[in-house]
Amino acid sequence: MIPLRINEKPRQCLPCGLCCKLYNVKLTETVTKVKDSWCPYAVKGCGCSIYERRPEPCSSFRCAWLENQLPEWAKPDKIHGVVQLADGGKLLILHEDPGYPGAASYSLREVIKRYLYTNYQFVVIVICGERYNVHLSDQQLQGETADKYLEERFGENNEKLDMALGGSSNVNRG
Repeated sequence: MIPLRINEKPRQCLPCGLCCKLYNVKLTETVTKVKDSWCPYAVKGCGCSIYERRPEPCSSFRCAWLENQLPEWAKPDKIHGVVQLADGGKLLILHEDPGYPGAASYSLREVIKRYLYTNYQFVVIVICGERYNVHLSDQQLQGETADKYLEERFGENNEKLDMALGGSSNVNRG
């Protein structure tokens, strides 16, 4: 069970579109949009210009805000970060917009604290650009310590974890 369910009121992702910047996305067989750069189909203030026919990775992605697992005020374009839950709700991943480092972490500090203390097995990964940190209920891990923890928990070549980290195998932990 995911501990952050807020309400059942349907939400719309447009005009946010911050996910259009923060993730690697294979747009076609030959074109991949790289992490932390705007998708060529993103329109500022409007979202995705091909929303109705967007690629499968985009149409299947649903952030925690869109799933009503975050408060209304925590819409990604307002806090400058996208949250997703993985591993059956035991892993919260916050992708911060590198143009606003620390903004989303600060905005969500109480939500993250409540999430971590709900269950000692829960983990938060905060990603900003090419760096990330791992937060547990009692400590923060960086560098090689974070690498070792994630490899022990998820395995060395875990595709789901790689996709959660933005689909980028060159993210530095620390």
